[in-house]
Amino acid sequence: MNLAPVTLEGRYITLEPIAERHAAGLFEAMQDEEVCRYLAWTPPRAIDETLELIRQAEGLMARRESIVFAQVWRETGRAIGSTRLLDVRPADRQVEIGSTFLAREYWRTPANTESKQRDTVYFSILDTEWPSVRSRLAARLYA
Repeated sequence: MNLAPVTLEGRYITLEPIAERHAAGLFEAMQDEEVCRYLAWTPPRAIDETLELIRQAEGLMARRESIVFAQVWRETGRAIGSTRLLDVRPADRQVEIGSTFLAREYWRTPANTESKQRDTVYFSILDTEWPSVRSRLAARLYA
């Protein structure tokens, strides 16, 4: 099971391994209490705290414990949220998709669906199921 960080490009979103260059957008998104309601960490009150969260995420990736992505809106190039693969179980060839947050202005847009489609395609759909799943997801994304 290869957990090397990769960049995944979609029509609306690019998933990039999280890095310090994403700090401003992520900090801005996490200033909304509703965006952070279910996160396992305290929202940052300063950009330095955002940078520390990013460094912690980079450490998880370096130890192959997680892959943490910044969700970058392609139209603007700005980080609008984050999602990750966690609870890595190589022996079972399984990971969990979670710890996701997204700036409120991108709720009910293709941003989260497309981000999860990237993961779902790779980790959760059987080859025989993929054609019908793909057409349903495409219909939701591009309607």
